[in-house]
Amino acid sequence: MITLKQELRMRGFQYRDIASRLRVSQGTIKRYFTGKGVSLTVLRRLAEIAELDFLSLATLAEQRRADERKFTKSQQAALGKDQFMSAVYFFLWLGWTPAQISKEFDVADRLDAALARLESSKLIRRLVRGVKILATPSLDQRGGGQLADLTRDFARRFLSEVDLSEHAMCDWTIYAARLSRSSTARLHSMIGKLFEDTRALTTSDTALPRDAVQWYRIFVCAEPVDRKRILPKN
Repeated sequence: MITLKQELRMRGFQYRDIASRLRVSQGTIKRYFTGKGVSLTVLRRLAEIAELDFLSLATLAEQRRADERKFTKSQQAALGKDQFMSAVYFFLWLGWTPAQISKEFDVADRLDAALARLESSKLIRRLVRGVKILATPSLDQRGGGQLADLTRDFARRFLSEVDLSEHAMCDWTIYAARLSRSSTARLHSMIGKLFEDTRALTTSDTALPRDAVQWYRIFVCAEPVDRKRILPKN
């Protein structure tokens, strides 16, 4: 389903377009792309929209598995040295097209050079319509390297700037949880699902005009702590 979703996205299809073709809701289309409720008939109809047959789809999926790699150290270093190129890459990875990035952020004068650097680093391949991602990031930012440093700097800046006052527009909560190992594993899974769900929401709203959306910075953290720090002494 990932390959089919990417092929549809590269052809400019949004959730609403696909939903209209299949005469179902956008929510149903989102469930299809998570693998829920997909019959052979649905899969065939989705492939037809992407102008693919089952054999072509299987071939593309195999090529994707062969082509797509995790970041190399040199690729991490390239992104870590160039914040603009790094930001462009992550928007492409999230499913944005170069045209959408250019229109949203008014960066037409800088975008082509960034795409060229990404391609020379073998992070993307530019196509007639859109791009193909050749390397995928790790969502675990505990490792080393310049890219991880850049991500941590972004998180620290967020924590220093976030407004937690009574009348702020920030939705936040803090909670102390007492968890077993199995529950901790579930917590990590829940955090991952929050990211994926939020990414899906972002993807579904990508085509909306700028005056219809609001940007958010989202930071989620769960840190083990000594019980002595949970209950205040005074």
